[in-house]
Amino acid sequence: MTLGIYIHHSQFDDPEVTLRTVAAVQADANGWGKLYVVCNGRDERQLPNIKGAAMIRHFVPGPDAAVMVRAIQTHPSEVMILLKSGVMVQTGMTARLVTTLSDTSIGIVAPTLFRLDDSVITGEGISDGKFVRDWCWGFTRDFTAVVGYVDWVGNAFRECPGADVDYCYRAREHGYRVVQVNEAMAALPDKIDERWQSKAYKWLVWKHGLAKINEVW
Repeated sequence: MTLGIYIHHSQFDDPEVTLRTVAAVQADANGWGKLYVVCNGRDERQLPNIKGAAMIRHFVPGPDAAVMVRAIQTHPSEVMILLKSGVMVQTGMTARLVTTLSDTSIGIVAPTLFRLDDSVITGEGISDGKFVRDWCWGFTRDFTAVVGYVDWVGNAFRECPGADVDYCYRAREHGYRVVQVNEAMAALPDKIDERWQSKAYKWLVWKHGLAKINEVW
């Protein structure tokens, strides 16, 4: 089983924040799998080459989802974990997500997400859900062979939450489970932009219909 961990860094992201995400992932994975840093845009602010990580540089910027899809297509792994810049992986997250994906009824896994200033009490095992958010998730190559890849939504540079909601919806349409792994922890530095959330809702209603999207939103 091959593992790929893909961290997205756009031209809008602070390099120091991305480097902290990379360091947290490297500490947790401890040499397990292949780490990729996916740079979106020529003007990304001086993100250097990083020891222990393969740099995938897209000099022509594109939609975040499209750039990440291109990365996992050109550098495929059997198990893929996708993270955005700023995610602070907690000890044991990687192993717990990969172990959960050994259940072939599960299509998409996500850790328990919390804000850096939150206090968190978690349960054990996994919790089924309708969707995950914030580009902190994992799936397998076998899953993508059935469901396909993420569709982008938003403008050329900034994604809205609709892309991940849409992908989870498609996963469940194909009979897969979408689960949160309760003991796999990751901290987020910010909140979802509500303006993008509104735009995502409209796009998903156009794509899937009002009744179906109200069911999962």
